[in-house]
Amino acid sequence: MGLERVRVGILGAGRIADLQCLGYLEHPQAEIVAVCDADGALAHVRAASWRAPRVYTRAEQLFADPEVDAVDILTPHHLHAEHAVAALAAGKHVSLQKPPTGSWSRRAPSGSRSRCA
Repeated sequence: MGLERVRVGILGAGRIADLQCLGYLEHPQAEIVAVCDADGALAHVRAASWRAPRVYTRAEQLFADPEVDAVDILTPHHLHAEHAVAALAAGKHVSLQKPPTGSWSRRAPSGSRSRCA
């Protein structure tokens, strides 16, 4: 049985987040339930704008939230691999628009639980 609604956590509330969130806000089976950014004030502003009930300032808090099904990683590129592996390890689905690393030799560990859809 599939999910009736995907509950999304946004990791990184910078400029690209305004564009990336549109698909979730417009989709009837998606809901932004949490926003996480190191800048707590920015995270609160985005959460209010997107009607997200929870705000975090540390990625680990977002990954530990049982109300989050999927994480959209919008952090600086050099953090993508670390965040993607941690989110997958926490059992979250991951959306990542850029490669998780700048080179093949620095890719995520082969033991990570990722797969392409």
